[in-house]
Amino acid sequence: MTPHILNPSEITEEDLLEIWAGTEQNLAYREVPPAQEIAPERALKSIQPREKAPEEKPKEEAEPTPAEEEEEKEAEEKEPEEKKPEEKPPSEATLSLSPPTSMVFRGQEISLSIQISRAENLGQIAFELSFDPAILEGIEVGAGEFMQQGEAKISFERQFSKEKGSLRVKLARLGIETGAKGDGTLITFKLKSLAPGISPISFSQVEAYDSQSKPIAVRFSPGQVEVR
Repeated sequence: MTPHILNPSEITEEDLLEIWAGTEQNLAYREVPPAQEIAPERALKSIQPREKAPEEKPKEEAEPTPAEEEEEKEAEEKEPEEKKPEEKPPSEATLSLSPPTSMVFRGQEISLSIQISRAENLGQIAFELSFDPAILEGIEVGAGEFMQQGEAKISFERQFSKEKGSLRVKLARLGIETGAKGDGTLITFKLKSLAPGISPISFSQVEAYDSQSKPIAVRFSPGQVEVR
């Protein structure tokens, strides 16, 4: 073979430019367009973060008008209230004269009693009976069976006053923790008629206590005796 000497080819700047040959589906040949310079102000603007939109303040609720306040008040008043069960008041013990009214002739004696009803846990009781000393005179008094329930021993104090026309009585249960309850006779007593007329028999200074020495409410019903 005979060797040949090749001269080197000159490479220009155009030979170094990039070319674009397209894609497999779209073959084409053209030069890549030169890069465009971006102005500094435009570049800085694109880098700066975007300002946040101002947050919306929550809307303040409008104050109700006087008419609206009145309507709300009326609506609240119309709401049905829960009904509380009615508490029954405790039953009160009652003292009464037996019989409540009676008649006797002058010079005769009459037997009466003091009854108690609806008693609960009665430990002791005291009271005073009053009558007209010009018409009646007290002569005898005894304890009834009520305070002796359960074979309890009792203390029994009594005192007639001829001048005042009165009988003071005090009864108490002894040596037992429970009080008497129910209905029964507290005392029996006798009066002598002195002169014609009508004498009321009334109660005063009534005091009652349970077995724990706590006060008990007691009502009383007066009576009368007629002397002919």
